[in-house]
Amino acid sequence: MVRHIVLLKWKPDTTPEQVQASADGFADMRDSIDVVRSMYFGPDLGLMEGTFDYAMVADFDSVEDWHAYRDHPDHIAFFQRFGHLAADVARVQYALDA
Repeated sequence: MVRHIVLLKWKPDTTPEQVQASADGFADMRDSIDVVRSMYFGPDLGLMEGTFDYAMVADFDSVEDWHAYRDHPDHIAFFQRFGHLAADVARVQYALDA
């Protein structure tokens, strides 16, 4: 299994409505891209300084499924619609032990 984590730091002028629209976009991808085994996302709780603003964690059965997600038209459309809102993005993929 592959876990994919994305951390976002919003640009200062990003509105709450844009953040909500991006959350709706994550939900749409979770529901429309069949290789997504699970996807969780939400804003940072603000428990400490120096964190990112928003996180998304998704699991896939295989590297091939992650590639299918990465190249899926709905994922590409999500990035085109919301990518400009991020001042910084961190991404990591790692294998989950069975």
